[in-house]
Formats: sequence, C-alpha cells, structure tokens
Amino acid sequence: MQERSGGHSVLGRSLTIGLDLVRGRRRYRYAGLGGRGDHQIRSGPSWRGALVGALVVVAVALGGPGSASAARLYIAVGDSVTGGNGATPGHSFFDLYCAYLESAAGGSLVDQCVQAGVGTSQSGLDSGTIQKVVNEIQASTDTPVVTVTLGAHDSMEIPACLPITGSGCMFMHNMRTILNELETALATHPGPQVIKWLEYYNPNHDNPFGSPSGDHSTAVGLLGNDLAFTDCSSEDLSLIGLDDAINCIAKEKGATPVDAYTPFQNNCANGDCFADSLHPNDKGYGLIFDAFRDTPGTPVPATPAPDTNWPFAVPVNTLAPAVTGSPKLGSVLSCSAGTWSGTTPLSYAVQWLRDQSPIPGQTRSTYLVQASDVGHAMSCRVTASNQAGTATGTSNAISTKAVRATIYALSETRKVFAPSDPHHKRGTVFSFRLDQPAEVKIAIELQAPGRRVGHSCQQPTVSLRHKPPCTRTIPIAALIEHGHAGLNEIAFSGRIRGRALNPGPYLAVFTAVNRAGESKALSLHFTIV
Repeated sequence: MQERSGGHSVLGRSLTIGLDLVRGRRRYRYAGLGGRGDHQIRSGPSWRGALVGALVVVAVALGGPGSASAARLYIAVGDSVTGGNGATPGHSFFDLYCAYLESAAGGSLVDQCVQAGVGTSQSGLDSGTIQKVVNEIQASTDTPVVTVTLGAHDSMEIPACLPITGSGCMFMHNMRTILNELETALATHPGPQVIKWLEYYNPNHDNPFGSPSGDHSTAVGLLGNDLAFTDCSSEDLSLIGLDDAINCIAKEKGATPVDAYTPFQNNCANGDCFADSLHPNDKGYGLIFDAFRDTPGTPVPATPAPDTNWPFAVPVNTLAPAVTGSPKLGSVLSCSAGTWSGTTPLSYAVQWLRDQSPIPGQTRSTYLVQASDVGHAMSCRVTASNQAGTATGTSNAISTKAVRATIYALSETRKVFAPSDPHHKRGTVFSFRLDQPAEVKIAIELQAPGRRVGHSCQQPTVSLRHKPPCTRTIPIAALIEHGHAGLNEIAFSGRIRGRALNPGPYLAVFTAVNRAGESKALSLHFTIV
C-alpha cells in the first residue's frame, strides 16, 4: 500500500511489502496486498502482452502500518498503471486525482489517498486484498471514491481469458464479486460514494514504443470484432472485448465505467502519450486523470444489484430429448440430446430414468433394457451446461413390456450317439439362438410304437393289433437352462439324473419361457444306441 496524506505523493514502481521510502520530504509506504506485483507486466506486440490493466476507482483505506482508518479516503486498487509506471514524480493519474479530490475544486472529498497492488482478479480475492480493502472502508469515516485496475493480468496470465469471454475465464464473475463486496462495504457510510472502473486504452495505437502490427488485434481484444463499445443487451460474444465487459458489468452493478480508449485514440497522433510499450507518460496519465475527473460518477446502490449472466445465455431446451428403440427386454434404447439454445459451447450429461427415478450408474446415451425394467416407463434426462448455468430436459417415456422370446437356429452335433460314461465322452451338443434372455425348457421324450384309436396314440395290445400304427411320445424328463440373447450351446450326455437313457428314438422339444409366456416349440430327433 502506498499511502498519501496531504500534498502530492510520488508514486513510482511498486516496492517490497513493508518497505518505507523517503523521497524529498514525502514519506510513502507500499503494502503489497494481493496477487502479483505490477512489475510483472511485460511489454510485447501481442494483444495479451499489450494489455495494461483496467482501472477501477474506489475510495478505500487499507490497514497496516500508517493506516488511514477513520479518515475520508480515496483508494486506488490496481496494477502498474495505478502505480504510475512511466510517469514523472507527481504526475501519475493517482497523484493528480488524489490532489484533485483533496482540493476545493474537487469538493475537498478526501483527507488521505491509499494505493493497493493487485494482480489478477482471482488473486485479489484469494489473497485477501479485497477483504482488507473492505475492512478499511468499514473502518474509515467515509470512502467517497474508489479506483481499481484489474483485468490486464487475467488476460496476460490466464489462457482462458483470451478472449475475455473464453470458456473458463472468471474475470467477469470476479468483477461482479468484487463490486458486490465493495458496494456492500460502502453502504455502511452515509454516502454518496462512487466506484469508477477504467476502460483500457490501446497501447499499440500511436505508440512509438509499441507494435503497429498489434494495433488491430489489441483493439479487437478490447472492443470485439466490431471495434466499438457493444450494446449491453448483445449476446454475440465476438463483439465483446475486455472494455465491453468492464463497461457493461460496471453499469449492471451501479458503478461508473470511465473511457480511456477514446481519449488515447484522439489525442496521441504525435506519438507523445507513452513512456514505453505499455505505460503512458505524463501526457497519457493526464488523459486518464481528465477521464476520471470529467466522467460524472454514479452513486453506488445501497444494495448491490443482482448479478446477471450477461453476456452468456443459459441453456434453454427448445426440442425435448427423445428415447428411441424397441421397448423389450434385451434391446438397446438410445437417448438423443434434443435441441438447445444458449451460449456455446454446450456440454451434455445423460441420466436414464425408470418411472422418473434415476437408475444408478446409467449415464451413457444408450441403455440395455434389463429384466427389472419390464413393466416400467423408461425415459432419459439431459442436462445442458455452459458458462451461464445449467438446464434440464426430459424425454418421452417408453413403457417396456415383456415380449415372448423367439428360439431359432436349432441344431445338434450328433443325431445318433451312445450315452457318455466315465471312460467315454459321448453324447451330443444342442445349439440354438435366442432373440432375448429367457429360460429354455428342454423336454426329453421317448418315441415308442402305438396304435391309433380315434385322436390318440395308445400302447399296443392284442386287442388293438388291427388299429393303424402310430408313434407315442412318452415324457422322460424336463431340463431347464438359463439362455442368453444370441448363440447358446448345451451339452447333453444322454443321461438323466445320472442314468443312461435306454436305446431308442427320442425327441428333444425346446421352448423359451419369459414373463410374456412361452415361445413356439421347436424339436430335434436323436437316437440312443
């Protein structure tokens, strides 16, 4: 923190935490309160290297040695532009604005001016810098004005923040959080108080130390593809740059955006506004001071305005997800995501439902119908997510019902065989296919000669010797096997409960059984020798 009480302070490069300096007859203290120091900003031709840092003006006092608590404060929270890099002593915008706010021309609003160094917006929150600012606001007599410079390090150090609307970039969320915390703290005083957030100038425009080839790309990074301040109702991310984000979020939260972009575009044609590839000289800082002084401050609200999702649109389900497929045991159902509006990219998560209740672990886009699903309504729920939030859509429901299984492709490896014994592996192998899982009943029947009487085939007797011959089927045993969808193979030894079948012709009758009933029976003939 650099603290100033009366007169003009000389704000040069940020100093080590706790180091006191005496320059001339002025005493200064820098209390580094968060993030990376301003000295870490690097010049370069790229948009990321060219960003300097947004400035937010807020009146606050920071605790620590030489605390300005109980005074009327102006606090500047920010990076190397707030630190005055490139300015001669007494000519940074912080110096000029501090002197103005102390003077009668500025309304004699403040007694002391304080500066706090911040790197990225996230580091300002994580390190406790913003909280210390909040504490000092609450401890001061009043805090009429606050200035903050944030955003440059977000763009330079966080790949997701190039562009500022990039997926995973937290700058806009953090800006809202910081403004909410500052406005809540300022509400503890009678007011009015203002928070002014500076919109960037283009350091590659009319800058002899900059990169002319980076002029356009830097302008796009600041203002979007339209190279103009975007209507805050727009959700076209290609038109939204860092300055657009600062402008619209500041207005949303009741703070005051301050335009430094236009003054630098209009007044630096002679290349006389910069000290290096990033920082203004005395003339440039004068333009920033003029922008702060001449932009009327809007008093911040006593209660922060609710956050919005701008510029991101939450997902909206415009065409419901759909379940397709055959609703029978063993079949595969598919869940389509449906159609969604909202800021892209959108990600989707699927959850399968049985009677509207989630089925644990079933989160793929396809689902194999299980026995436990039969008789229940199957559907899926799709959750769409993007930077603005999440939304869900539920599909149509398909009632699953038991369908009789079908047995087919019946065959055997041997038609004539002897029963197996401990010394000889004989018998046969029955093969068949099922269209779905089912129990398979195999009825083993002996085929014996008989005489037909009416519609029945009876055991031959002397009295029936003149009746037409027929073949009787005598039930021997019924075997039950658990069949699965597809090919099934069952070895048959020719023995029933350990006893060999007597020689003769036999019939094996196959029936598939499930909750829907029995399938059509199919049979194989074999002979035991």
